[in-house]
Amino acid sequence: MIKPLEQFYCDECGQLIKEIRDGWVEWIDEEVNGKKHSYGFRIVHHNSCSPLKDKKKDGCYKYNDHYGRSDDHLDNIWEIRNQFLLSFLYSGEFHDNCGENCRITNFKEYAEFARRLTIPYYEEARRYFDKAKSDEYSVDNEFIFTNEDELKKLIEKYEKD
Repeated sequence: MIKPLEQFYCDECGQLIKEIRDGWVEWIDEEVNGKKHSYGFRIVHHNSCSPLKDKKKDGCYKYNDHYGRSDDHLDNIWEIRNQFLLSFLYSGEFHDNCGENCRITNFKEYAEFARRLTIPYYEEARRYFDKAKSDEYSVDNEFIFTNEDELKKLIEKYEKD
């Protein structure tokens, strides 16, 4: 098993990011009609640690040439992950006079990203979700896919395959 909330799988190369300091988070911030939109949240290897750095100029980064690219070290974000995650949903009264400044354009994608940073064992277990669903592994209960004990059981069941 990987270390929960300490190790992650790279969204580009699929390999394990063994240390938080070796990770990078990237996303896109775009302004549309005067409102900021954020999407495309990814956890990847920092370029200096990327297994792809000798094959691709940008290593595991995807958005290097995108004008709306935003990014930071995974360890910086991990330290303030709750504040970071909530800031995209609502930045607070000082920054929003209307009370409606949610920046997220794709809630499914964002929820997946948030779960990876906050729910122990989610990162590893999510690699087995499709297999578990095809095996009808209690798919009628969505709680299974966010409960720490159930996630550990799912990993134990499928990690040997």
